[in-house]
Amino acid sequence: MAGMAAALVMGLFAMVWAATSGLGLYSPLYQVTAVVEPGPLGVSLREAAEGWRYYFEVGPAAAGLAVHLAIGGGFGAVFALVARAIRLHGWVAVAAGAAYGLAVGGLMGLVVIPLAADETAGGQVVADAPRLLGWPVFAVEHLLYGLTLGLLAFRGEERQPYAAQQPKR
Repeated sequence: MAGMAAALVMGLFAMVWAATSGLGLYSPLYQVTAVVEPGPLGVSLREAAEGWRYYFEVGPAAAGLAVHLAIGGGFGAVFALVARAIRLHGWVAVAAGAAYGLAVGGLMGLVVIPLAADETAGGQVVADAPRLLGWPVFAVEHLLYGLTLGLLAFRGEERQPYAAQQPKR
Protein backbone atom coordinates (compact mmCIF):
# COMPACT_ATOMS: atom_id res chain seq x y z
CA MET A 1 0.00 0.00 0.00
CA ALA A 2 2.84 2.41 0.80
CA GLY A 3 4.27 1.98 -2.69
CA MET A 4 0.92 2.73 -4.28
CA ALA A 5 0.45 5.78 -2.06
CA ALA A 6 3.94 6.99 -2.99
CA ALA A 7 3.21 6.36 -6.68
CA LEU A 8 0.04 8.42 -6.34
CA VAL A 9 2.00 11.36 -4.89
CA MET A 10 4.51 11.03 -7.71
CA GLY A 11 1.79 10.83 -10.36
CA LEU A 12 -0.11 13.83 -9.03
CA PHE A 13 3.08 15.89 -9.09
CA ALA A 14 3.75 14.81 -12.69
CA MET A 15 0.20 15.66 -13.75
CA VAL A 16 0.26 19.12 -12.19
CA TRP A 17 3.69 19.82 -13.68
CA ALA A 18 2.51 18.64 -17.11
CA ALA A 19 -0.59 20.82 -16.98
CA THR A 20 1.28 23.92 -15.86
CA SER A 21 4.02 23.44 -18.44
CA GLY A 22 1.60 23.13 -21.34
CA LEU A 23 1.73 19.37 -21.92
CA GLY A 24 -1.74 18.41 -20.73
CA LEU A 25 -2.90 17.32 -17.31
CA TYR A 26 -3.36 13.65 -18.21
CA SER A 27 -0.30 13.27 -20.46
CA PRO A 28 1.74 11.46 -17.76
CA LEU A 29 -0.98 8.79 -17.52
CA TYR A 30 -1.10 8.47 -21.30
CA GLN A 31 2.70 8.13 -21.31
CA VAL A 32 2.31 4.95 -19.25
CA THR A 33 -0.51 3.77 -21.53
CA ALA A 34 1.72 4.36 -24.57
CA VAL A 35 3.31 0.98 -23.84
CA VAL A 36 0.24 -0.61 -25.49
CA GLU A 37 -1.47 2.35 -27.18
CA PRO A 38 0.45 5.57 -27.96
CA GLY A 39 -2.54 7.32 -29.56
CA PRO A 40 -3.99 9.08 -26.49
CA LEU A 41 -0.63 10.62 -25.61
CA GLY A 42 -0.31 12.10 -29.09
CA VAL A 43 -3.84 13.51 -28.96
CA SER A 44 -3.27 14.93 -25.48
CA LEU A 45 -0.04 16.65 -26.53
CA ARG A 46 -1.64 18.08 -29.70
CA GLU A 47 -4.67 19.34 -27.75
CA ALA A 48 -2.37 20.94 -25.15
CA ALA A 49 -0.33 22.60 -27.91
CA GLU A 50 -3.59 24.12 -29.20
CA GLY A 51 -4.45 25.43 -25.74
CA TRP A 52 -6.66 22.68 -24.26
CA ARG A 53 -4.71 21.03 -21.42
CA TYR A 54 -7.51 18.78 -20.19
CA TYR A 55 -8.01 16.19 -22.94
CA PHE A 56 -9.37 13.14 -21.12
CA GLU A 57 -10.09 9.60 -22.24
CA VAL A 58 -11.28 7.38 -19.39
CA GLY A 59 -9.96 4.00 -20.55
CA PRO A 60 -6.37 5.01 -21.33
CA ALA A 61 -6.15 7.26 -18.25
CA ALA A 62 -7.42 4.47 -15.99
CA ALA A 63 -5.04 1.95 -17.58
CA GLY A 64 -2.10 4.32 -17.13
CA LEU A 65 -3.02 4.93 -13.50
CA ALA A 66 -3.45 1.21 -12.78
CA VAL A 67 -0.08 0.28 -14.32
CA HIS A 68 1.66 3.19 -12.57
CA LEU A 69 0.22 2.17 -9.19
CA ALA A 70 1.13 -1.47 -9.77
CA ILE A 71 4.74 -0.65 -10.61
CA GLY A 72 4.92 1.74 -7.64
CA GLY A 73 3.40 -0.93 -5.41
CA GLY A 74 6.00 -3.47 -6.52
CA PHE A 75 8.96 -1.18 -5.91
CA GLY A 76 7.36 -0.07 -2.64
CA ALA A 77 7.09 -3.68 -1.49
CA VAL A 78 10.82 -4.16 -2.11
CA PHE A 79 11.57 -1.03 -0.06
CA ALA A 80 9.26 -2.19 2.73
CA LEU A 81 10.90 -5.62 2.93
CA VAL A 82 14.38 -4.13 3.06
CA ALA A 83 13.32 -1.41 5.54
CA ARG A 84 11.81 -4.00 7.84
CA ALA A 85 14.77 -6.38 7.54
CA ILE A 86 17.29 -3.70 8.50
CA ARG A 87 14.88 -1.95 10.88
CA LEU A 88 14.83 1.40 9.16
CA HIS A 89 12.92 4.09 11.01
CA GLY A 90 13.09 7.79 11.81
CA TRP A 91 14.94 10.23 9.61
CA VAL A 92 17.23 7.46 8.37
CA ALA A 93 14.17 5.85 6.75
CA VAL A 94 13.28 9.15 5.08
CA ALA A 95 16.83 9.58 3.73
CA ALA A 96 16.94 5.94 2.60
CA GLY A 97 13.57 6.37 0.92
CA ALA A 98 14.78 9.45 -0.95
CA ALA A 99 17.89 7.61 -2.14
CA TYR A 100 15.80 4.59 -3.10
CA GLY A 101 13.37 6.73 -5.09
CA LEU A 102 16.23 8.30 -7.04
CA ALA A 103 17.75 4.85 -7.63
CA VAL A 104 14.41 3.55 -8.93
CA GLY A 105 14.16 6.59 -11.21
CA GLY A 106 17.65 5.96 -12.54
CA LEU A 107 16.96 2.27 -13.08
CA MET A 108 13.68 2.93 -14.86
CA GLY A 109 14.82 5.94 -16.90
CA LEU A 110 18.25 4.71 -17.94
CA VAL A 111 17.81 0.94 -18.15
CA VAL A 112 14.28 -0.53 -18.00
CA ILE A 113 12.33 1.95 -20.13
CA PRO A 114 14.91 2.26 -22.93
CA LEU A 115 15.44 -1.52 -23.10
CA ALA A 116 11.74 -2.34 -23.03
CA ALA A 117 10.67 0.42 -25.43
CA ASP A 118 11.36 -1.54 -28.63
CA GLU A 119 9.07 -4.31 -27.41
CA THR A 120 6.11 -1.94 -26.91
CA ALA A 121 3.56 -0.42 -29.25
CA GLY A 122 4.85 3.04 -28.34
CA GLY A 123 8.49 2.40 -29.26
CA GLN A 124 10.38 5.70 -29.23
CA VAL A 125 7.49 7.47 -27.46
CA VAL A 126 8.00 5.09 -24.55
CA ALA A 127 11.80 5.39 -24.70
CA ASP A 128 11.44 9.18 -24.45
CA ALA A 129 9.32 9.01 -21.28
CA PRO A 130 11.88 10.71 -19.01
CA ARG A 131 12.31 13.51 -21.56
CA LEU A 132 8.58 14.30 -21.80
CA LEU A 133 8.65 16.47 -18.67
CA GLY A 134 12.45 16.65 -18.57
CA TRP A 135 15.06 14.74 -16.60
CA PRO A 136 15.04 17.18 -13.65
CA VAL A 137 11.28 16.73 -13.25
CA PHE A 138 11.65 12.95 -13.69
CA ALA A 139 14.21 13.01 -10.86
CA VAL A 140 11.94 15.12 -8.61
CA GLU A 141 9.03 12.75 -9.29
CA HIS A 142 11.11 9.80 -8.09
CA LEU A 143 12.52 11.77 -5.18
CA LEU A 144 8.93 12.47 -4.05
CA TYR A 145 8.14 8.78 -4.47
CA GLY A 146 11.07 7.81 -2.25
CA LEU A 147 10.43 10.53 0.32
CA THR A 148 6.83 9.34 0.64
CA LEU A 149 8.02 5.75 1.16
CA GLY A 150 10.53 6.96 3.75
CA LEU A 151 7.94 9.05 5.59
CA LEU A 152 5.59 6.08 5.69
CA ALA A 153 8.41 3.96 7.14
CA PHE A 154 9.39 6.74 9.58
CA ARG A 155 7.63 5.08 12.51
CA GLY A 156 8.41 1.54 11.34
CA GLU A 157 9.99 0.46 14.62
CA GLU A 158 7.00 1.62 16.69
CA ARG A 159 4.35 -0.20 14.68
CA GLN A 160 3.28 -3.68 15.64
CA PRO A 161 1.24 -6.23 13.76
CA TYR A 162 -2.48 -6.07 14.46
CA ALA A 163 -2.45 -9.34 16.44
CA ALA A 164 0.23 -7.98 18.80
CA GLN A 165 -1.97 -4.98 19.62
CA GLN A 166 -4.89 -7.08 20.84
CA PRO A 167 -5.33 -7.58 24.61
CA LYS A 168 -4.33 -11.02 25.84
CA ARG A 169 -7.14 -13.13 27.28
